[in-house]
Amino acid sequence: MPEMDGLETAKKIYELKKKRVPVILFTSVDQLNREEILRETGVEEIIAKPIKAEELYLKIKETVKKIEKNKIFSFFKNNWKKQ
Repeated sequence: MPEMDGLETAKKIYELKKKRVPVILFTSVDQLNREEILRETGVEEIIAKPIKAEELYLKIKETVKKIEKNKIFSFFKNNWKKQ
């Protein structure tokens, strides 16, 4: 993107959205600082360019699993009645 790089774009998405949306960041940034990027931006996953179809598929699958797990956890946390 001419105006923003991927990290800035991810941050902007989270600023503009009222509800959290999953973001998988495609970047040319060195993977050595992957954990720092995840913490700093809040993105779910990072894929280094050039992007391989199999890696993209696996990252999407992992992200969907995380989302579903969190939804189930939230449901039980919010709906569990103490007896």
